[in-house]
Formats: sequence, structure tokens, C-alpha cells
Amino acid sequence: MNDVPSLAVAGWHSCQLVVTPEQLGMRSVGDCRTRAAQMGLSPLPKLPYKQEYWRLDALLRWSRGNGLEFLPTLGLSVAAHRK
Repeated sequence: MNDVPSLAVAGWHSCQLVVTPEQLGMRSVGDCRTRAAQMGLSPLPKLPYKQEYWRLDALLRWSRGNGLEFLPTLGLSVAAHRK
């Protein structure tokens, strides 16, 4: 038997998960916003005062609105640091 609960059965929703700046490869929300602008992406969704994370569903809508299939890594790649 499979002991892993099904997300659909458990009533899981993407709005229950959050994405932090570190998960996008940056140190802060401000760094994420700056990097997204440098990459030519639309502005990241606004956050409530002092909130340091986005809801997953909001970031997925933002990502798809920018023509991306997945959440982008905003941090610079290791290869770029080696140049």
C-alpha cells in the first residue's frame, strides 16, 4: 500500500504554501524585485507590509503571466560568478 497521502484527498491548495526569497535564489524581497526587473519580467506580486514571502499560487500566476512554465531562479548562476 502507498502510505503517502494524496494531496487532492487531503484538501491541499497551492495558497497554503509559501515561497521565500531564498527559494528564488535571492536574500530579500527587494533583491527579488530588482532581479526580476533586470531580467525583463513583470513586477512581482505585492506583499503585505513586512511580509517576506509570497503565496505559491500568486507566484505561479506571475510566472505563467511572464510566459514561464516554472518559477524562475532569480539568483545568478554559479557559472556567471566564475567569469
